Amino acid sequence: MRHSFPSGNAAGWGGLQWLYFPESEYQAARNIVANDVAAGGCARVIVYGFSNGAAFAAKLLCRGETFGGTVIGYVIDDPVVDHAVEGCARPPVRVVMYWTGDIDVPDGWDCGDWTCEGGSAIGIARYEAAVGVARTPSIHNTHQQYVDPPEFHTWF
Repeated sequence: MRHSFPSGNAAGWGGLQWLYFPESEYQAARNIVANDVAAGGCARVIVYGFSNGAAFAAKLLCRGETFGGTVIGYVIDDPVVDHAVEGCARPPVRVVMYWTGDIDVPDGWDCGDWTCEGGSAIGIARYEAAVGVARTPSIHNTHQQYVDPPEFHTWF
């Protein structure tokens, strides 16, 4: 099993982040992932993202992205609950969304300096409804990455 963690496409948070809006930035970010998937030569892929990366992963999911049919599932780990998932048209792949509850912001909350499509949050209830999956409690109760979720092993 190969684990790959491509870098983001924009400066942010003292390193790189995923900037997935406007459309030109989404395409740039998507191309980084597509190139990484192609370079890995894998026939089956799980797209995983944490925090800002989870919001980007959710947008990829909602855009129906399977990277040529290689994606078998998405692990969305404690996402920024923004507007990127509205109108979600997810492909028939497995999806799990882990939630710590630590960044539980209400619908309409102003994202301030967070990277957040639409400038405001939609809240976890609307986010779940848009993605079409109920949140699963994370092993953490603070905003920490679930480094080795079981799906990495059970979905293959």
